[in-house]
Amino acid sequence: MTGASDIWALGVIVVELLTGFHPYIGRTLDETVANIKNGKYKPLPDYIQGEFKTMIIKMMNVDSLKRPTADELFNSKL
Repeated sequence: MTGASDIWALGVIVVELLTGFHPYIGRTLDETVANIKNGKYKPLPDYIQGEFKTMIIKMMNVDSLKRPTADELFNSKL
C-alpha cells in the first residue's frame, strides 16, 4: 500500500459518508472488484458539486499517478 492508495480509499470513504453507498458497488463481489479495477463508479449525486466533486473524482482515479497527494489535499482551498 502507498500514500496514493490511502488517497483513493479516503475518496471512497468520503463518497460513502456523503451518499450512504459504496461508489463501486456491483451486484456481486466479482462485479464490485471489476468496477474498482476499471474505475467504474456510480455517478456522484448533484449535491456534490464544484471543486469538491472534482477533488473526489481525482482521488478515485484508477491511475495512482493522477491522484492528488496528501499535501495537495491539505493545501487545497477545500
